[in-house]
Amino acid sequence: MSPILVLAFIIVALAAVTPMQKTTANNSLSSLGNNSSAFVLPTNSSQSAPRTPPDPPPLFDSELVVNIHKPLNPRDVYLVAVEAMYQFAQREWGEEVLGQTTIFRPSSNVEIIVKNTQRALDFDQLEVSHVIIGLYRGVLQMVNHPDWFEGVITMTVEGDQVGTMTIQMMHAGVDLNSTTSTNATTGNVATARSLNARALVRGQYTDPHHHQFQLNWEYDSSPYGLMDQKVIFTAVLGGLADAAVHSLHESVLQINAISAGVGEGPPAYWCAFRISIDYDRIPMTYSLVTRTLRDVAGYLMVEQNRFGDMSLDVLYGGRNIAYALVSKMGPD
Repeated sequence: MSPILVLAFIIVALAAVTPMQKTTANNSLSSLGNNSSAFVLPTNSSQSAPRTPPDPPPLFDSELVVNIHKPLNPRDVYLVAVEAMYQFAQREWGEEVLGQTTIFRPSSNVEIIVKNTQRALDFDQLEVSHVIIGLYRGVLQMVNHPDWFEGVITMTVEGDQVGTMTIQMMHAGVDLNSTTSTNATTGNVATARSLNARALVRGQYTDPHHHQFQLNWEYDSSPYGLMDQKVIFTAVLGGLADAAVHSLHESVLQINAISAGVGEGPPAYWCAFRISIDYDRIPMTYSLVTRTLRDVAGYLMVEQNRFGDMSLDVLYGGRNIAYALVSKMGPD
């Protein structure tokens, strides 16, 4: 037998015995109600995206299934997704995620429930990296559809389910003071200088939970700089995912977060979010990078109800440590 025929025979034989790594997610669909209303959102392979999230862990995969009878407000999903990404970015990339965690914001009526579905002695366990990549992929799949629905993201390793992430309307019984949930209260995000916050072109933001962290911000007054919220939020989610790979105390000179391509064909424009260190000041760490990304999109822009070009000075303890630019960019 010729070498070519031998090689062809081996390839065919391997294809016959290699199992398909397809997750049915039957165990997680029950939370969506009637299974006949659920369908899998496909990944849009025609996206033109100038950025990618971190490489997924080996043999990891995820799948989003939604219930078309349970609609959600996109902004509510964005806000809780940013908060969830931020919270998990504060942990180690390879850290195990045990039990169940519920993340919500009182200003939103959506919650995200992350659950480890493995037994304690199982070899493969749900990790922070799985949650970060699974959430990023899931939101991108939602962005590419005109309507948003409740859904379950099933996370697998080598085809075995290790966890689920449910995105749903917040149940009326959720205790906003619960110690088992992450309560990201917005507080008074506008300072005393912001007497008419929505009319301001510039102002100062103070983190309600960490008063040493401040942002001096200024919007571009040109209408050209306005952007759809989806490009802002996908840029921030991508930046948080990139930062999550690093230690919180690791110093960084600059980070560039670019929005993902949305819809068919090349996008009309992208959002670029750049944070650069002020070399004469205290070091910028990934802890402060993640806080900047979360606060700008998750609080500041929402409070101002304006999504667009912005320049910011990042201050810690009253000292400038970095500057940031949110810019609208067209394709090459």
